[in-house]
Amino acid sequence: MWRFVYGVVLGAGGMALWDWLKTENNTLDWYVWPLMLLALALGTLAVHHFFASRAELETKAAWIGLVIFGLPALLLSGLVVSFFQ
Repeated sequence: MWRFVYGVVLGAGGMALWDWLKTENNTLDWYVWPLMLLALALGTLAVHHFFASRAELETKAAWIGLVIFGLPALLLSGLVVSFFQ
């Protein structure tokens, strides 16, 4: 069920971003889109790894994986947001 909700949120967020870009007449360079996808993929991987490791009672692996995958996701997200300024 959470995969469905995640897909709906991603779809709604993507459509809202696309609509905002069109109504504000903004353009993004080509390299911003792959950076956004990479940040989204790393964030998704970090959250999935965290909850899967916690379900397996591997709390140290959960936190280490959250840092390893989540920190680059946050840095890339910050980089992408700076392109919107």
